[in-house]
Formats: sequence, structure tokens, C-alpha cells
Amino acid sequence: MTAASLVIGGAKLDAVAIGGRWEAGALRLDAIQASMGAGHLTARATAEPLPGAPTRIAVEITDLALPPPLGALRAGTGAVEARVAGWRRSR
Repeated sequence: MTAASLVIGGAKLDAVAIGGRWEAGALRLDAIQASMGAGHLTARATAEPLPGAPTRIAVEITDLALPPPLGALRAGTGAVEARVAGWRRSR
């Protein structure tokens, strides 16, 4: 999926590209790229069910540079992993 321009939470992203696939019951987003002015993000993510009710969500940021005025926080990398349980779809 690609988008030339996208607004999320009031922030306008100049370009977004996401490449992913379903594999063994999991959603794997292997190529997430976004740019916002002088800032950019490259990441990957996985959402997969675990035994029982929880879902594992993992995000790995492989390259991050924030646009001004946040650019002073420096570029970097990081990872986040969470388990989500008890979520119900609204009807």
C-alpha cells in the first residue's frame, strides 16, 4: 500500500509505503516507510495470535529521524512489544 499524502493525528505525512503479507495466521508488515518533511521512519511490525486470547504485537523501528522542532531529539532505532487481551469488536 502506498499513499502520496496522509494525515494521522493532525500530522501530515508526505509519503507512506507499507509492504506486508499474511503468514501462518499472522500479519507481517515487513516494509513500513514514511516521510514527513525532514523526518523519516523505516520499520517492520507483526501482529499474531498467541495461545488463549492474547495477541502479540511487535514493532521494530530500524531508522527514525524526527522533523523540526523534534529533530533535536536525534535519530535512532527502537523496538516495542505488547500483548493485547480482552479486546472486543464493536457491533
